[in-house]
Amino acid sequence: MPPTERTSREQHPDTTTPGSDAASPLLRWALHLAGRGWAVFPLRPLTKDRPMVKDWEHCATTETATIHAWWMATPTANIGLACGPSNLYVVDCDVLKPGEPMPAGHPAGRVESGLQVLRALAARRGDLIAATYAVTTASGGWHLYYTKPAGAALRTAGKLGFKLDTRGHGGYVVGPGSVLPRGGTSSTTTAPPPRCPAGYTRPSLQCSHRPAQRCPSRPVCG
Repeated sequence: MPPTERTSREQHPDTTTPGSDAASPLLRWALHLAGRGWAVFPLRPLTKDRPMVKDWEHCATTETATIHAWWMATPTANIGLACGPSNLYVVDCDVLKPGEPMPAGHPAGRVESGLQVLRALAARRGDLIAATYAVTTASGGWHLYYTKPAGAALRTAGKLGFKLDTRGHGGYVVGPGSVLPRGGTSSTTTAPPPRCPAGYTRPSLQCSHRPAQRCPSRPVCG
């Protein structure tokens, strides 16, 4: 079940490629995410940590023509979603790996996932996890999408809690529709990301802005 409240099922995007009968599933997902205003870029097929474009944070885009060119060149490329350019702050709720011990004496009690810790943090504030865009991960965890707080340039560094991590400026997440050796990722809700709760953030340095560079229309592996 989705971790957030009042959620509804995400319909698989049904975008067609101009000049063809249908786009590849990953191209449809990439266009769907870009349609939400989220900047995407290609990852090597079946991977989550091998961008196919150099300077991926700068080159991530919502431009349809560039996305078509990338995924027509590599239809099975996974989807990287750049959090900073997308104005997103993503909470990564991981799960215990096989054989990994649970922490002793954790305030949340018996802990087997970051989602349990996040619920405990919310309960401590007398709150519930707000309904938001949620994506299941190949490991069985969750990515919860939030809108970046105004004026904050939140970096990826810094753990929020046990089995909890964050992605902001300088970080990306594997987008829904992507396929990994252990399984795929899928979106389970259509709720728009609300502003990130203050308790889910950490202080960070402001990101420096580099001069604009020309991005390739085809993946260039670095």
